[in-house]
Amino acid sequence: ALEIAKQRAVAETEYRLQADVLEAALAGRFSSEAEVVARARALGYELEGPQVALVFALDGGAAAGERPSTGSADGHGARDSAGQPRPRLLDAVRRALDARQRSALVREQDDRVAVFVPLGGAAITLITAEAEALRRAAAASLDGAALSVGVGRPYAGVPGLATGYREAAEALLIGQTLMGGNRTTYFGDLGIRRLLFPL
Repeated sequence: ALEIAKQRAVAETEYRLQADVLEAALAGRFSSEAEVVARARALGYELEGPQVALVFALDGGAAAGERPSTGSADGHGARDSAGQPRPRLLDAVRRALDARQRSALVREQDDRVAVFVPLGGAAITLITAEAEALRRAAAASLDGAALSVGVGRPYAGVPGLATGYREAAEALLIGQTLMGGNRTTYFGDLGIRRLLFPL
């Protein structure tokens, strides 16, 4: 029990450090790009090269003006009919990443979980397929809840993280509201829907 508690504390500390790095990068609160790269490298993540943003959210959450049934931003999971705490979306996504031994930066905000993964030498189609696998794995650990993920286009450099995040968040919303939800949506495949969505 002590060992499990120690591992959990280490994982939570690592997550908070990752979230701090992403918060600084997405908000532009850093003195230099090298500072953010160095902080990410200290966490075992390389920010050099193109990065791809994935944004996960439960369907029927923010889009419907409701709180998600499987977790909340305050860190306290909802409870099921038996009074047992349900796993949070953040925990489900982190478990899915750990199962694939995927290097990633993770950040939870409100009812969304943002994940950044390096493109490496892979084609974006492979990253999109991986996002779908992560979505299915996370949904399975949430008792089959309807879960969507938006995927942004690859961008290099720390400023590109914010652009990729905005695209992934928009792809998520379009997938949920125009395409039925419970799916993976890549921003680069949306075409005319990107123009129609604001209307």
